[in-house]
Amino acid sequence: MVFLSGVFVGALGPLLPALQTQYDIGVVAVSWVFTLLLIGSAVGLAILPRLADLVGDKVTITLAPAMLAAGLALAATGSFAALLVGALGIGVGGMAPAMAVAALRRSLPGESIRRAVSITMTCVLLGTGLGFIAGGAALHYISLRDWFVIAAIASALVAAAVYVVFPHIPAADRGSLGFVSVGVLVGWIVAILFAISKGPAWGWADPKTLGLIAAGVFTAIVWARRELKLDTPVIDLTLLKSTQFRRTLFGGVTLGMGGSAFTVLFPMIAQVKGAGFGPEATILQTGFIMLPYALVGVLGVAVGSRMVARGYPLVAAGLGALGHGSGALWVAFFHDSEWQLLAGAAIYGIGIGLLNCGLMSSIQKAVPEAKAGMASAMLGLTTVLAGSVGPIIYSIILVQKSVPWLPGVPAEGQFVIAFLVNAAIDLTCAIVCLRSLLRPKPDAEADRSLLTGDPAAESYMEGRTPT
Repeated sequence: MVFLSGVFVGALGPLLPALQTQYDIGVVAVSWVFTLLLIGSAVGLAILPRLADLVGDKVTITLAPAMLAAGLALAATGSFAALLVGALGIGVGGMAPAMAVAALRRSLPGESIRRAVSITMTCVLLGTGLGFIAGGAALHYISLRDWFVIAAIASALVAAAVYVVFPHIPAADRGSLGFVSVGVLVGWIVAILFAISKGPAWGWADPKTLGLIAAGVFTAIVWARRELKLDTPVIDLTLLKSTQFRRTLFGGVTLGMGGSAFTVLFPMIAQVKGAGFGPEATILQTGFIMLPYALVGVLGVAVGSRMVARGYPLVAAGLGALGHGSGALWVAFFHDSEWQLLAGAAIYGIGIGLLNCGLMSSIQKAVPEAKAGMASAMLGLTTVLAGSVGPIIYSIILVQKSVPWLPGVPAEGQFVIAFLVNAAIDLTCAIVCLRSLLRPKPDAEADRSLLTGDPAAESYMEGRTPT
């Protein structure tokens, strides 16, 4: 399930430009697909992981590939309106990893958190790597519609298999989903995401942009005050009292903003043509150039898993952020040939493997098993919101100066600046995460007991576990 989710979501990057030709639409219309993918991801993260805590994992991990199949099937109809609706389903289904971590944590014996994160991230990265190539290959050998049909059938079969194979596990937590809370949560997230995604087209000073952001922020404040008063909140904001939890969420912010650099900037600099820099790769060649990101990322997950076992998940995340930033620095100055970008993708990959493994393990170790889904949702939502901001920052940098003989094509110096910004974001994440090595405060254990409600829960304190 997680592997196929990685394949289909990873393939969307190369396929998005082809939508313009398939549906005879402009760049603005294509941007709506990306916007709805983001919104679908946010809605899925707001509902499904916490729903798994309350009704059991079998229902929700079946729902994820089912929603992915429905979205892909709508995309295969050939109707642009159906594609827009389908993008919501694809966004929801693409959040399968967040649900898989919580489900595996509750199902696996022994060191379940470490194993759950390791299995999930390995499958995601391998699937994403295949998706990079599959997206480009689809444009060369089959039609876009055939790709959507094949992907929809495969997702439906996976949904059926998951439902049959995955064991029924009783609900881990009590209470109700709280439809009012979920509705308001989804509302303010969608308002902010929609404003951010449309800001470049509408203008950042446009009343529509400012009004949506203001409405989203105000609604978020009202929602947070309401959640703090509930006995069974959808998102337990008291978890933010934990220094460990806050550091992990901050890592999610930088993961979203920094991670989007690879998916946005890397293909652009690989494919730019006639500008005097870059290898001028085709879409399919770009997929192969990006492949080390996924393959070496698996190695990063393996190394990070060992560090998690020793009780240092945030140290793994911090080192991963340094690795990710090193990849950005490499590509900023070495990007003229395929081998240079291959090396850059590999450096990025070791970083992303360590970073994801560390953050996902850290957020799970900071909460009891009953709130595993909630923890995944909070980290995922933080990453998605930040990930929507990253591409806008990079695009603002890129449009400041063009190649003199190619209007509209960013100058090489603008790419360098954008990758340096990526490196600075990663460095900030590394500093925050590596601070977990400092001596814990004396009241950290009491703080942890208050957050989990169980003094006998995982012996986890400020990123360190007694061995």
